[in-house]
Amino acid sequence: MSAHPIEAARPVAGKSPWPAPGAWLGRAALLAAAALLVLSSGRPWWSMRLLAPQYPKGLTLVVRLDRVEGDVSELDTLNHYIGMKSLAHAAEFDRRIAIPGLFAVLLSLAAGAFLPRRWALLLAVPAVVLPITFAGRLHWIMTDYGMNLDPHAPLSNSVDPFVPPLSGESKIANFTVQSDFGDGFRLAAI
Repeated sequence: MSAHPIEAARPVAGKSPWPAPGAWLGRAALLAAAALLVLSSGRPWWSMRLLAPQYPKGLTLVVRLDRVEGDVSELDTLNHYIGMKSLAHAAEFDRRIAIPGLFAVLLSLAAGAFLPRRWALLLAVPAVVLPITFAGRLHWIMTDYGMNLDPHAPLSNSVDPFVPPLSGESKIANFTVQSDFGDGFRLAAI
């Protein structure tokens, strides 16, 4: 015969029906990470500024999770002459899956906040991997674009193949290039 429902609902001696105090801290951390990811989605993840005598105000390129903004048209025109592929078409697959992917990471963090610790740790992995994957893919795409210039382009001999730094300053032809990760990336990496 089964135990009376009231008896079955009573806590076992020495065991609290509530999670340990430290468990709440872990749950709050996962929810805070989810909130930071939501904030990151509306901010730039990476940017590049190009300065040259003919562009005293400079040209900018801003990369968000799902789009590329800034002086894309002007940069594409310049890049055409040295044989670089169009930035407007860069990382099309990545940009297409960025928001659904971010939503999946948010769901995994939220689910992890309400599941046992071993599952919470596993479900937090995508949030840790997201900024690392973004930086790796960005570097790979920049390397592909900068190192695979069309040798038949009008000014193909004027610029050697190049890869802008993910963060820092470099010189490409007569341009000084300054690039860095944006607030969106920093919020996701916290």
